[in-house]
Amino acid sequence: MKTSTIVIFIIVLFCVLYNKKELFTNLSSIVLSEYDMYQIKNAIDIVVNNEYLKATKIIGIDYLKIIIDTFNKNLNIIDLEKQRELFESDNFIKLMFNDDKLNLSENFKKSLFVELSEAHLFNRNINMVPLRLYSSNKININNIKDNLQNIQLKKISKFFIFYLLKYYDNSKPKHEKNNKILRFENSLPSIKELNSRIKQSNLFFD
Repeated sequence: MKTSTIVIFIIVLFCVLYNKKELFTNLSSIVLSEYDMYQIKNAIDIVVNNEYLKATKIIGIDYLKIIIDTFNKNLNIIDLEKQRELFESDNFIKLMFNDDKLNLSENFKKSLFVELSEAHLFNRNINMVPLRLYSSNKININNIKDNLQNIQLKKISKFFIFYLLKYYDNSKPKHEKNNKILRFENSLPSIKELNSRIKQSNLFFD
């Protein structure tokens, strides 16, 4: 009995010294704290801001303005399918889609109007949509995970990262205050809401 007690003590001490809390944690029921979200948002910002800056340079300010102006000019039409038809048949949009230098993916072309509509509906910055779509296959998920210190958080899924990117806005200045990074929209679901979704689904952490 004495020997087993000593062994248990040594294991516990080892885990404390090396911060191996995950050995005693049920990974299927991760509960995020405000500080956890700060870490996640910061890790995303470090990687994604650079990709968005590259995307802005590659796509070009003129094309980005054309996307937004073309989308906005048809908002008075109630029928979404008609809006989409007018958007995708616009000469400048077609010119952009067929620009060999841009080499836009099929996913970008098919998703652009839908993603713009969603961002507009939920009052998010629609200027971020083309940057997110263009960068989607260029963002290195492992680089984001490498910026996370907590071993549990490193299990964050690609699904969760891209879900959060819907609320990422690199036009905002980086300003850390009270563990918040203001490059994310205020409409980002609260910790309570996120934890509720995480509890109900295994899509958020691998």
